Amino acid sequence: MKKIILGALLAITMASCSSDDNNIVNTNYTVITATEQPNWQVDMFSNDMLPIWSDADPTQFENSMFVLIKLQPELVPFSTDDDRMACFINNECRSIVAYRDIHEGDGSIYFALKVLGNAEDREILFEMRYYSGGLHQIFSLTRTGAFVAEQTYGINEDFVPPILLGSTKYPVQMYLSTDLTGLPFEATEMDRVAAFVGEECRGVCAPLELMTVYGYQEGEQVEIRYYSAKMNAIYTFTQKVPLHSTVVNYQAIF
Repeated sequence: MKKIILGALLAITMASCSSDDNNIVNTNYTVITATEQPNWQVDMFSNDMLPIWSDADPTQFENSMFVLIKLQPELVPFSTDDDRMACFINNECRSIVAYRDIHEGDGSIYFALKVLGNAEDREILFEMRYYSGGLHQIFSLTRTGAFVAEQTYGINEDFVPPILLGSTKYPVQMYLSTDLTGLPFEATEMDRVAAFVGEECRGVCAPLELMTVYGYQEGEQVEIRYYSAKMNAIYTFTQKVPLHSTVVNYQAIF
């Protein structure tokens, strides 16, 4: 699994505002009028070419194990017939390259991986690679473990790995949690919290949800914005959050 996991804590305390101006400036924040929920989205489109992965040679391995992977729901709308998935060990393809299978009932996407290995494959690095045909991006997740002959995963219950965390477009991610206990107005299900670098959206979530902030490199300056449906306004923090590879405790006070 991706080894760099970042965290951040954001405590939001907002003061009520009585002005009718469309643009209100404070030393800690700015506010602009928003008559509808903003369309904040992270741009996951990339330009990776369709990879050419060759099936592992079964004559070179003693055993096999089976993994049935259910595609993360956020990636399903971008799935196409060009999707590919495979398992690599030491940068060598150790599986039969899997193509997508669409569940007839609910439209879920599955990939069946047959992974090959030998008895001496103990402390090895497994790497799952997924190519999204719609996003034109390769995702990679790694974990260390042992090859277990005839073992099966994802059969009795769905196995849904967090593939988005393996984005090669955004190699750095930061987890951001929001504490909204200090809000002077009621948060609604239409409210949104977003992270921006410049004018590029790098993360979005509903209040109290855990947000993943996507970055190109550490040190990028992340701006936090909050949309309130009740107040018809977007609140933007003046103080920015630096993207780091360690836990960041951040507090923004209005």
